[in-house]
Amino acid sequence: MSPQPGTTFTWSDNTTEPTININTGGTYTVTALLNGCENTATKTVELLPTPDDPTVTPGSHCGPGQVTLTATPAAGSTCYWYASLNSPDQLETGNTFNTPSLTTSSTYYVQAQNAQGCSSNRVAVTATIIPLPGAPTVSDISSCGASDIVLSD
Repeated sequence: MSPQPGTTFTWSDNTTEPTININTGGTYTVTALLNGCENTATKTVELLPTPDDPTVTPGSHCGPGQVTLTATPAAGSTCYWYASLNSPDQLETGNTFNTPSLTTSSTYYVQAQNAQGCSSNRVAVTATIIPLPGAPTVSDISSCGASDIVLSD
């Protein structure tokens, strides 16, 4: 609802704007004055705690496959996993996330949410795919009698 033209406001901190910016919890009162008549409203603001960012452990896999990533949230918080920094689509809930089968390294994101519904920042976690070395080649060898045989790649 827009204030009527000519209305003046006085907040409990003596600010005289229609709106105020706050950064602390508490009780805030505003008085509206128009043509000698006033009306007062009181609002209580509770600033809820934001959980700390989770501590993360990246994972790796030799060659293509799934990678297990882990995160430890602050006490009383739950971890939520995402494919990108700003994705609204949650992939998994919990302290561990098993990626789908990967052929290249990928970055995933995890954030913690506390019981009050407040969320931490999203933290990047890397799932690394380590290239496999080339397969060694060994030729079959035949030997007559007992003798030393040397095998090599």
